[in-house]
Amino acid sequence: MAPPNEGRPGFPETHPLFQGELLSAAASVCKQLEGYDLVLVIGAPVFRYYPWSRGDYLPKGTRLIQISDSAEETARAVAGDSFLCDPARAYATLVELRPKTTRKAPKPAPPLAVPEVNEKITAEYLYYVVDRVRPRNSVVTQESLSSLGLLRQRIPTSEPRSFFSKFSGVLGYGLPAASGVALAERDLGTNRKVISYRVTVRPNMSCRHSGMPPS
Repeated sequence: MAPPNEGRPGFPETHPLFQGELLSAAASVCKQLEGYDLVLVIGAPVFRYYPWSRGDYLPKGTRLIQISDSAEETARAVAGDSFLCDPARAYATLVELRPKTTRKAPKPAPPLAVPEVNEKITAEYLYYVVDRVRPRNSVVTQESLSSLGLLRQRIPTSEPRSFFSKFSGVLGYGLPAASGVALAERDLGTNRKVISYRVTVRPNMSCRHSGMPPS
Protein backbone atom coordinates (compact mmCIF):
# COMPACT_ATOMS: atom_id res chain seq x y z
CA MET A 1 0.00 0.00 0.00
CA ALA A 2 1.12 3.55 -0.66
CA PRO A 3 1.66 5.94 2.27
CA PRO A 4 -0.86 8.74 2.78
CA ASN A 5 -0.17 12.13 1.18
CA GLU A 6 2.84 10.78 -0.70
CA GLY A 7 4.46 13.22 -3.09
CA ARG A 8 6.50 10.65 -5.02
CA PRO A 9 4.84 7.26 -5.57
CA GLY A 10 7.33 4.44 -5.03
CA PHE A 11 5.34 1.57 -6.52
CA PRO A 12 3.47 1.36 -9.85
CA GLU A 13 -0.20 1.91 -9.08
CA THR A 14 -1.24 -0.17 -12.10
CA HIS A 15 0.57 -3.27 -10.80
CA PRO A 16 -1.74 -6.19 -9.90
CA LEU A 17 -0.31 -6.29 -6.36
CA PHE A 18 -0.95 -2.62 -5.66
CA GLN A 19 -3.53 -2.42 -2.88
CA GLY A 20 -4.32 1.28 -2.84
CA GLU A 21 -3.34 4.11 -0.56
CA LEU A 22 -3.46 4.41 3.20
CA LEU A 23 -5.89 6.95 4.58
CA SER A 24 -4.43 10.01 6.26
CA ALA A 25 -6.22 10.38 9.62
CA ALA A 26 -4.73 8.32 12.47
CA ALA A 27 -8.01 6.67 13.42
CA SER A 28 -8.74 5.80 9.78
CA VAL A 29 -5.28 4.28 9.26
CA CYS A 30 -5.68 2.23 12.44
CA LYS A 31 -8.98 0.83 11.22
CA GLN A 32 -7.53 0.18 7.76
CA LEU A 33 -4.69 -1.92 9.22
CA GLU A 34 -6.92 -4.14 11.35
CA GLY A 35 -6.25 -7.83 10.82
CA TYR A 36 -2.57 -7.47 9.96
CA ASP A 37 0.04 -8.83 12.38
CA LEU A 38 2.99 -6.94 10.84
CA VAL A 39 3.29 -3.64 8.97
CA LEU A 40 6.61 -3.00 7.21
CA VAL A 41 7.33 0.59 6.19
CA ILE A 42 10.33 0.97 3.84
CA GLY A 43 11.67 4.41 2.97
CA ALA A 44 8.55 6.26 4.09
CA PRO A 45 7.44 8.14 7.23
CA VAL A 46 5.13 6.69 9.90
CA PHE A 47 2.84 8.36 8.93
CA ARG A 48 1.81 11.74 7.55
CA TYR A 49 -1.36 12.01 9.61
CA TYR A 50 -3.85 14.69 8.57
CA PRO A 51 -6.18 15.81 9.99
CA TRP A 52 -5.70 14.90 13.65
CA SER A 53 -8.18 12.43 15.07
CA ARG A 54 -8.48 10.78 18.43
CA GLY A 55 -7.60 7.10 18.67
CA ASP A 56 -4.82 4.54 18.53
CA TYR A 57 -2.11 4.68 15.88
CA LEU A 58 -2.05 0.90 15.37
CA PRO A 59 -4.57 -1.87 16.02
CA LYS A 60 -3.92 -4.00 19.08
CA GLY A 61 -1.66 -6.92 18.23
CA THR A 62 -0.21 -5.27 15.13
CA ARG A 63 3.55 -4.64 15.05
CA LEU A 64 5.13 -1.97 12.86
CA ILE A 65 8.75 -1.90 11.67
CA GLN A 66 10.16 1.09 9.81
CA ILE A 67 13.30 0.99 7.65
CA SER A 68 14.60 4.44 6.74
CA ASP A 69 17.82 6.32 6.04
CA SER A 70 16.39 9.49 7.61
CA ALA A 71 17.20 10.04 11.28
CA GLU A 72 14.51 12.72 11.40
CA GLU A 73 11.79 10.38 10.13
CA THR A 74 12.76 7.58 12.52
CA ALA A 75 12.86 10.01 15.44
CA ARG A 76 9.39 11.39 14.76
CA ALA A 77 7.70 8.02 14.09
CA VAL A 78 4.74 7.83 16.47
CA ALA A 79 4.52 4.03 16.55
CA GLY A 80 6.56 0.89 16.00
CA ASP A 81 10.29 0.17 15.89
CA SER A 82 12.66 1.88 13.46
CA PHE A 83 15.92 0.79 11.84
CA LEU A 84 18.22 3.48 10.48
CA CYS A 85 19.90 2.04 7.38
CA ASP A 86 19.88 2.07 3.58
CA PRO A 87 16.33 1.01 2.58
CA ALA A 88 17.40 -0.43 -0.79
CA ARG A 89 20.09 -2.68 0.67
CA ALA A 90 17.82 -3.72 3.53
CA TYR A 91 15.03 -4.61 1.10
CA ALA A 92 17.41 -6.66 -1.08
CA THR A 93 18.57 -8.57 2.01
CA LEU A 94 15.00 -9.22 3.14
CA VAL A 95 14.10 -10.61 -0.29
CA GLU A 96 16.99 -13.08 -0.08
CA LEU A 97 16.11 -14.17 3.46
CA ARG A 98 12.37 -14.44 3.14
CA PRO A 99 11.03 -17.99 3.32
CA LYS A 100 8.99 -19.45 0.53
CA THR A 101 5.26 -19.14 0.94
CA THR A 102 2.29 -21.01 -0.41
CA ARG A 103 -0.06 -18.13 0.17
CA LYS A 104 -1.80 -16.77 -2.87
CA ALA A 105 -1.10 -13.22 -3.95
CA PRO A 106 -3.81 -10.72 -2.99
CA LYS A 107 -6.40 -10.13 -5.63
CA PRO A 108 -5.99 -6.88 -7.58
CA ALA A 109 -8.59 -4.22 -7.06
CA PRO A 110 -11.54 -4.49 -9.47
CA PRO A 111 -11.66 -1.92 -12.29
CA LEU A 112 -13.51 1.28 -11.51
CA ALA A 113 -16.90 1.82 -13.06
CA VAL A 114 -17.51 4.72 -15.41
CA PRO A 115 -18.66 7.65 -13.25
CA GLU A 116 -22.18 8.92 -13.74
CA VAL A 117 -22.67 12.09 -15.76
CA ASN A 118 -25.20 14.60 -14.43
CA GLU A 119 -25.80 18.29 -15.00
CA LYS A 120 -22.63 19.20 -13.10
CA ILE A 121 -19.14 17.97 -13.84
CA THR A 122 -17.72 16.15 -10.85
CA ALA A 123 -14.04 15.84 -10.00
CA GLU A 124 -14.24 12.08 -10.56
CA TYR A 125 -15.69 12.50 -14.05
CA LEU A 126 -13.08 15.12 -14.89
CA TYR A 127 -10.24 12.81 -13.86
CA TYR A 128 -11.83 9.92 -15.74
CA VAL A 129 -12.02 11.89 -19.00
CA VAL A 130 -8.51 13.32 -18.68
CA ASP A 131 -7.06 9.85 -18.08
CA ARG A 132 -8.69 8.62 -21.28
CA VAL A 133 -7.37 11.41 -23.50
CA ARG A 134 -3.98 12.28 -21.95
CA PRO A 135 -0.70 10.97 -23.43
CA ARG A 136 0.35 7.80 -21.59
CA ASN A 137 3.76 9.28 -20.76
CA SER A 138 2.39 12.57 -19.39
CA VAL A 139 3.40 13.96 -16.01
CA VAL A 140 0.88 15.03 -13.35
CA THR A 141 1.41 17.69 -10.71
CA GLN A 142 -1.41 18.34 -8.31
CA GLU A 143 -2.76 20.73 -5.69
CA SER A 144 -6.19 19.16 -5.28
CA LEU A 145 -6.32 18.16 -1.65
CA SER A 146 -10.13 17.91 -1.47
CA SER A 147 -10.24 15.43 -4.39
CA LEU A 148 -6.78 13.85 -4.19
CA GLY A 149 -8.18 10.40 -3.46
CA LEU A 150 -10.25 10.46 -6.64
CA LEU A 151 -7.31 11.73 -8.66
CA ARG A 152 -5.06 8.90 -7.47
CA GLN A 153 -7.76 6.34 -8.27
CA ARG A 154 -8.63 7.66 -11.71
CA ILE A 155 -5.13 8.66 -12.88
CA PRO A 156 -2.81 5.98 -11.46
CA THR A 157 0.95 6.41 -11.74
CA SER A 158 2.84 3.64 -13.54
CA GLU A 159 6.15 5.25 -14.55
CA PRO A 160 8.93 6.96 -12.56
CA ARG A 161 8.90 10.76 -12.38
CA SER A 162 5.27 10.89 -13.52
CA PHE A 163 3.49 12.25 -10.42
CA PHE A 164 4.52 15.18 -8.23
CA SER A 165 2.51 16.27 -5.22
CA LYS A 166 2.89 18.22 -2.02
CA PHE A 167 3.30 16.26 1.20
CA SER A 168 0.61 18.12 3.15
CA GLY A 169 -2.14 20.72 2.79
CA VAL A 170 0.18 23.53 1.71
CA LEU A 171 -1.26 25.86 -0.93
CA GLY A 172 0.46 27.33 -3.96
CA TYR A 173 2.37 24.20 -4.99
CA GLY A 174 0.70 23.14 -8.22
CA LEU A 175 1.57 25.77 -10.84
CA PRO A 176 5.22 26.39 -9.81
CA ALA A 177 5.77 22.62 -9.63
CA ALA A 178 4.27 22.12 -13.08
CA SER A 179 6.47 24.87 -14.57
CA GLY A 180 9.59 23.40 -12.97
CA VAL A 181 8.80 19.87 -14.11
CA ALA A 182 8.06 21.09 -17.64
CA LEU A 183 11.42 22.88 -17.79
CA ALA A 184 13.18 19.77 -16.49
CA GLU A 185 11.48 17.58 -19.11
CA ARG A 186 12.54 20.05 -21.80
CA ASP A 187 16.15 20.03 -20.61
CA LEU A 188 16.14 16.22 -20.53
CA GLY A 189 14.87 16.16 -24.10
CA THR A 190 11.75 14.13 -23.25
CA ASN A 191 9.29 17.01 -23.71
CA ARG A 192 6.57 15.06 -21.94
CA LYS A 193 3.29 16.89 -21.43
CA VAL A 194 2.78 18.16 -17.88
CA ILE A 195 -0.77 18.36 -16.53
CA SER A 196 -1.28 20.54 -13.47
CA TYR A 197 -4.35 20.06 -11.29
CA ARG A 198 -6.01 22.35 -8.83
CA VAL A 199 -9.53 21.04 -8.44
CA THR A 200 -11.65 22.46 -5.63
CA VAL A 201 -14.74 20.56 -4.55
CA ARG A 202 -17.36 22.11 -2.29
CA PRO A 203 -20.65 20.60 -1.09
CA ASN A 204 -23.50 20.96 -3.59
CA MET A 205 -21.18 22.48 -6.17
CA SER A 206 -19.51 21.22 -9.29
CA CYS A 207 -15.73 21.12 -9.34
CA ARG A 208 -13.62 24.08 -10.33
CA HIS A 209 -10.74 23.03 -12.55
CA SER A 210 -7.62 25.09 -13.18
CA GLY A 211 -5.52 22.40 -14.81
CA MET A 212 -3.03 23.59 -17.40
CA PRO A 213 -0.56 21.65 -19.55
CA PRO A 214 2.61 23.84 -19.74
CA SER A 215 4.53 23.62 -22.98
